[in-house]
Amino acid sequence: VSSVVYFDIKGRTSRTLMDSARRKASRYCRSKRAIACLRTVGVGFRMSTSTLTGECRVTKVSWRKPATTAFIPRWSTPKRAPRYLVWWWKKVAARVGWHEAQHAKIYWEHRAKFPRIVGLDCAKAKQRVRRWSSALDRAQNAFDRLDYPRGDAASQKWFMQALRNFGP
Repeated sequence: VSSVVYFDIKGRTSRTLMDSARRKASRYCRSKRAIACLRTVGVGFRMSTSTLTGECRVTKVSWRKPATTAFIPRWSTPKRAPRYLVWWWKKVAARVGWHEAQHAKIYWEHRAKFPRIVGLDCAKAKQRVRRWSSALDRAQNAFDRLDYPRGDAASQKWFMQALRNFGP
């Protein structure tokens, strides 16, 4: 992950913490159910069109920085928080961090496979970039399905069950 943006959340129960995380994450993440996400930047390329022939060619490719930014919730533990809730939140935070790091890893692996488009006709270059982008999206979605086979709700259900098992 190139950079991390932490956003503060509040709550005195697991439910209020998760609700706060979802509400605050919605400022950064596309999914309304997410409590964290990874944003990647796209590639930019310069095109040049010949005034004589009207032919368009890609002349330069550049990557914007930072390449990946993780948006992660951060709970400032209140003084009188129950130990089990602190334990639970540490598990949630570690799991979320690991999950977003895996998305970053997938991004970097696919970025290394970015097609060579300098010198190509603009239409053909755009087509290759769309194919590359679609492959990246498929890989990210496949990871989500593998990591959370029944969606985010299943992982949250696991955390809630763990809280009930180890709580007071």
